[in-house]
Amino acid sequence: MARLALKTDPQYGNAATILGMNLLRLGREEEGRRQLEQAFENDPFNIWTMNMLRVLDAMADFETRRTEHFIVRMHPSDAGTLWPYLEPLLEESWQTLTAKYEFEPQGPILVEVFQDHEDFAVRTSGLPDIGPVVGVCFGKVITLDSPQALKPPRSANWQEIVWHEFTHVITLQMARNRLPRWLSEGISVYEENNGRPEWGRRQDLELVKAVQEGRILPVRTLNEGFSKATSTEALSFAYYQSYLVVEYIVERFGFQSLKDLIYQYRTPKQAEDMFVSVFQVPLASFEKGFSTWLDDRVRRIDVYVHQEAAAEQPSPHEDETVIPAAPSLPESLTPEAVAETLRKRTMAQPRDFEAHFQLGLILSKNADDDDAIRHLKIARDLLPEYAGAPNPRQILADLYQARGDETAMLQELEALAQYQQNAFDACYRLAKAYLDRKNDAKAIYFLERAIAVDPYQPDVHRLLATTAYKTADYERAIREYKILTVLETTDPVSAYTDLAQAYLAGGNKKEAKSSVLLALEIAPAFERAQNILLDSLTPENISR
Repeated sequence: MARLALKTDPQYGNAATILGMNLLRLGREEEGRRQLEQAFENDPFNIWTMNMLRVLDAMADFETRRTEHFIVRMHPSDAGTLWPYLEPLLEESWQTLTAKYEFEPQGPILVEVFQDHEDFAVRTSGLPDIGPVVGVCFGKVITLDSPQALKPPRSANWQEIVWHEFTHVITLQMARNRLPRWLSEGISVYEENNGRPEWGRRQDLELVKAVQEGRILPVRTLNEGFSKATSTEALSFAYYQSYLVVEYIVERFGFQSLKDLIYQYRTPKQAEDMFVSVFQVPLASFEKGFSTWLDDRVRRIDVYVHQEAAAEQPSPHEDETVIPAAPSLPESLTPEAVAETLRKRTMAQPRDFEAHFQLGLILSKNADDDDAIRHLKIARDLLPEYAGAPNPRQILADLYQARGDETAMLQELEALAQYQQNAFDACYRLAKAYLDRKNDAKAIYFLERAIAVDPYQPDVHRLLATTAYKTADYERAIREYKILTVLETTDPVSAYTDLAQAYLAGGNKKEAKSSVLLALEIAPAFERAQNILLDSLTPENISR
């Protein structure tokens, strides 16, 4: 349509802008830029045109990496750190999801990773301030926030986001880009849950409240949960309800029926006809079945939600930290008075998660208060998969640590890491504790988990590198030492020397020599590097 508009009026700058932006979203970047430059000549005051050209200029310094199925562009500050993890993750997502959906998307898939959130927003929409969105898929193009762009830091698992967005590539191309948003997002969240045990959205508390308040949207209008969301919490729940519909479809009708439904959207049809064709029941009957299934799920959750306690758990992709609150309590009350009110609530409703948790938080100020542990344990057991921050398990772990009970602390942290995909602190604490206990395998697992949240911490990579080296896992050690040569700005000599040592231990004398020479260029008298250089030389090298 933009081409037709330009054919009618070649000077219509806005049509050139629309054409250029959509060519970029199709991955046709050279042609898209030419159109935007032409649009700028016609109208230098168009904000979308100017924004897009500025971001394209910033992307001129990006590095390009390739795999069999992906082209990835990213800022140099990400390339050396992120790529060693992103490359295998992308190919794993391709192999896993193309096999599962029996569909191979048209590629290569272009992935662009931005270290600045506003650049990501402009590349995606033409305007900054895109809100809590951190990844977008256009079918053949994925735009992503780098982990260093997330606000606050460590608020999401960047690997989970990548998996979520590639799922969109599969489903959008299967449906020729006609898929409604609720179904596309629901499937992507569903595949989050299947990608890794700790991934996925756990919003049981919000679900109970939404059912109680009648906020569950009919499937026929579920798209409005996205287009008419009035808050990030409402948007978050639209994702979650969409996922629940997908889970219901798979559980009740089978996974093949989900694939059949995707293909139904290839051609314009009424939703009623699609659902009858796939599920052999009218949409109204489908809705009724889903409602019954949802009511049963709420009964199994079996948590009391105080009518005035409106705290909602955000999605892991949002940038808020929510503490279970009791809005019905006047702010002027002292902590003692609040605690007394919460005690009365727990006595009146023993399954009031928020009251137990809030009371436990207040009492936890005194690490010797056994009552704090009692209420936190009750809250933990009421919602064992609660993934919000702070978390009953996190507070319990801190209390157990203060009491010197390391075994109990580790149990709580492990359970927290099982359900919270961005549990960086818990994973790092667990890794160090297991290193002290000589359990290298568990330490490596939790260090990898920490990197999936924040890949920019040299201490984490150093621990992982030394542990891998100690266990003769030289491939992993080399990967980590190479990353440290990028991150370790205070002592690059040691970083290159350690990398050379790992190459040498792994039998690669050529790379060992190359790495250690980089160290010796900076510090020619460094004896350890000199020794590694000698060890890396073959007899032929020495004789020459």
